[in-house]
Amino acid sequence: MKKKELASIPKPIVKKEYQKLRTMFKDMRGIIQAECREVSGEETLIINCFRPKGKKRVELWFRLFCQKEDYITQYFSDKKVKWRTGAFDYIAGYQISDWCRMEGKWALASPQDEDIIIEFMRKWRKKTKSNRCDAGYKFDDYIYAYQADIRDRKLIAKHQKVCGEIDARMDLFPELPDDYQNFIEHTVFDEHNYIFYSRKQKWAYCTRCGFEYEIRKDGVYHKKIPVWNNKEKLRHNHDFMCPHCGKWIIAKSAGMGRGQLLEINWSTIIQTNGSNVLVRYICHTKDFRKDFRHPEFNSRELFRTIHTPKNVEDYEMGYYKMGRDSDSYVYRWRDPVGHGWGWNPSELQVPRQTVLYNTDFGLLTDTCMKYSCFDIFFEKVVPSIRNSSPWIVDQFFNLYHEYPFVEQVLKLGWYSMAKEMFVDKREIQGVKRQIESGDFSKLISAFSPP
Repeated sequence: MKKKELASIPKPIVKKEYQKLRTMFKDMRGIIQAECREVSGEETLIINCFRPKGKKRVELWFRLFCQKEDYITQYFSDKKVKWRTGAFDYIAGYQISDWCRMEGKWALASPQDEDIIIEFMRKWRKKTKSNRCDAGYKFDDYIYAYQADIRDRKLIAKHQKVCGEIDARMDLFPELPDDYQNFIEHTVFDEHNYIFYSRKQKWAYCTRCGFEYEIRKDGVYHKKIPVWNNKEKLRHNHDFMCPHCGKWIIAKSAGMGRGQLLEINWSTIIQTNGSNVLVRYICHTKDFRKDFRHPEFNSRELFRTIHTPKNVEDYEMGYYKMGRDSDSYVYRWRDPVGHGWGWNPSELQVPRQTVLYNTDFGLLTDTCMKYSCFDIFFEKVVPSIRNSSPWIVDQFFNLYHEYPFVEQVLKLGWYSMAKEMFVDKREIQGVKRQIESGDFSKLISAFSPP
């Protein structure tokens, strides 16, 4: 809608009849007068609203322009004429919220004005195939339904545009490697295994190595492989060393309930797309409850980050509201949302720890992180960090984005300095000043071993 063309339409005149109407109706909110005309080749409904001013005057309050795809209001009450996009009910001041809408108390300049409004709205309904504006409403109810439908259409179009942009970014992520499932089963859940046993049936089974043993009076024995364990006794919820893999694993009696044996762990994988570095966080579950010999594995990816040469983009999987209705939620990739201080998510929602898939960081060559020295950081600094965050990969990449000189610190072998920079950012500005000045003496004395 072009505001200049709408503003050029002559303003309606305050007629003498309007003065009489204000005396006839007590607590009248305003007077409605309507007309239809063609603007820019499109049929346009103009709703002129007048209101009482003082004891004897009536003035032009605002006028609403309605077309097929949009509406806008020209507001005259302020010193300067303004264009407002708010709903008719809000501008008129008789709708407090979506759930509280008071009586309009409008007076019609003539009976034909209501017919003009309703006829336009019914034509609009047929053109747009809207399910709103049914017969039986007052004229202001038609206006309310018309504007609500247009707002919903705009909101859906806006969200579709946002989702389309996010989907285009998600297309950068390739498929997971072919050996990723093997990595999940044998690396991610390496510490999440049990030895199930039955003294009555005289067997024991290790879920880590997949071997079944015979329980004898003198210990645990495997028939095909000469492995023997006669020093320890199998006890429910106590550690027991598997005779084959030599791993200390919690023993579980097969006769006990397994309702809580759902293990949860997360994995992180670094991938690339051109100069972009892609970081993915995937939640995995290992379910022993149905069949401990063949546990069920499930995975779902919940967080993604794109590191570009210019910025960082974070995304998470969650419910996205496409419209105003409560049933318009779609589970999909979205921008991260804030949470209150009392938010305490489970490990199924947010990781407590992760296992990194990548072992060779040569893939960062020709990306925006090619000079980050992440391989040095991961090998020399990460093992010395206590209680490392599950987001440590992204945190380091973000640190490099903001302070690229971390590359020199790592290449010089100042690992304790790099650790201090990573853990406590208050150290960074001092390090930055010393490096820019070229005076490394204070840095060397501060971070060199005693």
